[in-house]
Amino acid sequence: MLDNTGKSLSDRLLSSFPLSLPTGLAFESIFSPRIGRYDDKREIPNKIQISQYMEIWINLWTLFRNLVSSVDNTVFLTAGHKELADILKFEIDLIDDLFRNEGQSSCRPIFYIPSYRQLRLQAKVKLREARTDAQKFYESQLNKTMELLSKDKELTIMDKIQPHKRVKALILTHIPFDLLSYTHFDRLDLLESNTGKLKSRFEWNTKYYPVGENDLSHLPFNYKLLYIFGDRVLIHPSDFKLRKLILDISKRRDWVVTTTLDKILMDCELDIRELFVLEYVKKL
Repeated sequence: MLDNTGKSLSDRLLSSFPLSLPTGLAFESIFSPRIGRYDDKREIPNKIQISQYMEIWINLWTLFRNLVSSVDNTVFLTAGHKELADILKFEIDLIDDLFRNEGQSSCRPIFYIPSYRQLRLQAKVKLREARTDAQKFYESQLNKTMELLSKDKELTIMDKIQPHKRVKALILTHIPFDLLSYTHFDRLDLLESNTGKLKSRFEWNTKYYPVGENDLSHLPFNYKLLYIFGDRVLIHPSDFKLRKLILDISKRRDWVVTTTLDKILMDCELDIRELFVLEYVKKL
């Protein structure tokens, strides 16, 4: 297993395929290796039968993040956005080739650039903002790189994932908000970068931002709880007192991963005494 970080974009850390390391580790769960593995002792968490899926949705913000994490920080700081875009175009072509050849075209990759425009317009949902110089630089490079990629007619900018029809699909994304689109699919399973784990929606509660040391594994995954608990990348968590209140209600009212939104709202109406808090929760 290698322990050095890529010293240039072209020699970024790879695994099994000429893809940035976290992306390559994900695809190890689907395809047989084309090149030597980064860690030949690593156990594949689950072998995915790709013929069971018709589509895989791939967030280009995620491919960008995976690329950046595969090189030394000094490389990223000196890289041009055209160079970053060219590497991502190469990876897009390679992923297309994997699904066309090894995957025998049974599953179609769909690459998208998210905008989250409508989410940004929701006054009650607070989004995370770049605050440090490093975060602002990352955001600038991301936006400029995506702007270049968006000029490719095959790459669609999407406010929200909207498939043409209901199918069984995979998704590769690090943005939990994307997962809310599961309602538009017959089934949507998450393929995680880095781990290569396959997760159904009943395991997505790990994407919520932690509430201290409290266990959140019993919570269902839906838009209202995501807006309340937040995540680590896009949605800022609500006030700690509100999150703790909702968590206490969930335990008292025996919520489980399959608990419906109707029951959540009914339990909140029964247990939240402050009317302005209840109205806030209902309007999210």
